[in-house]
Amino acid sequence: MGLSPTAAFEGCLNVTGWQTVVARPDGISVTHEDECGRQHVETYGGLGAQIV
Repeated sequence: MGLSPTAAFEGCLNVTGWQTVVARPDGISVTHEDECGRQHVETYGGLGAQIV
């Protein structure tokens, strides 16, 4: 997961009209614990991986 990066234009939220090409992994895995201390692993791909 995440071995081949995907490049896309991204805009800056602080500077109006400023954009650049950013390369990000095509997929990611996130490990976290819930409120009871149980570990969870979530996997995201495509646009979901860019948003997380």
